[in-house]
Amino acid sequence: MRPDLHRTVALRILGSRAHHRKVDSLFDLRNRRSIGANIDTKIDKGLFRHSKRARFEPAGRAKSIDLPENRHRIMLEIVHEALKSATGGILHGYLYPYILEGMLLTLVLAALSLALAVALGLIAATARLSSLAPARTAAWLYTTIIRGIPDIVLMFIFFFGGQLLLNEIGFRLDALASAWRLPFNPGWDYIEISEFTAGVLTIGIIFGAYMAETFRGAILSVPVGEIEAGHAFGMSRGQVFQRITLPACVRHALPGFGNNWMVLVKTTALVSVIGLEDMVFRATQAGGTTREPFLFYLAVALLYLIITLLSESGLRRLEIRFNVGVRSAQETL
Repeated sequence: MRPDLHRTVALRILGSRAHHRKVDSLFDLRNRRSIGANIDTKIDKGLFRHSKRARFEPAGRAKSIDLPENRHRIMLEIVHEALKSATGGILHGYLYPYILEGMLLTLVLAALSLALAVALGLIAATARLSSLAPARTAAWLYTTIIRGIPDIVLMFIFFFGGQLLLNEIGFRLDALASAWRLPFNPGWDYIEISEFTAGVLTIGIIFGAYMAETFRGAILSVPVGEIEAGHAFGMSRGQVFQRITLPACVRHALPGFGNNWMVLVKTTALVSVIGLEDMVFRATQAGGTTREPFLFYLAVALLYLIITLLSESGLRRLEIRFNVGVRSAQETL
């Protein structure tokens, strides 16, 4: 359909002069050649999708019509094309969106791994300090074994060995159900662990062991008098841990926590060896295509440095926040 016919149909559907101006503003985007030719198609699709759902008010009332439903998507496309044109000459055009999308995946992977590591670290630290011998032994074995095996070996074990182990267990359970003629036998399909899932699990389990030692040292740094005061007020062990120990140990745990986070971010580069398309993997592909691997690895190193510097700045602010009044209170005592 011709652009002038687009405009005519849209104006007949929308009706009022105010809406004429909206249509004109949308069609004027055709003159922005630097944005890209594909924007015209998206504007036309959004306009005519909206025209089918136009809402008309009764006579005597002002007509109410919204902008196209996908206007946010159109704006994102405009920003996307503008960024592509602005960074087109950097790294032979591979910086955006190719490398930066890999950096976003790296940050998501690091955040999810950190959440898993904190949960496992709190559980293991509590078990190490528990009065139950089996819990202490299990936590000790976990932290000792995980910290004693190289990270990349654990990555391969979880990605390949974990996948084989899960399927072997499933097939054996399926065989037992068939042999015993159980009334329910759902069958077992082959389970394939994705690279992202394996990366999150591996990095989370690895740094859960390091976080456990960090949290254990922070808990032991809490003065015994504060804990005894909580018991004297009639609090249970859980209440003392929740209301006294945990808030007080945050200040002591922050330096070690920050160090573990920075090492965790750098460890995410290992997931490229199992095929996850993070920024290291994409830099390798782009370097092989252009035969300039040093240039792309240097760019990735700078991106990692930016992430760690921003993290260090944020963690320093947290440390200052949690240390407010501590020195003055100690000087008073």
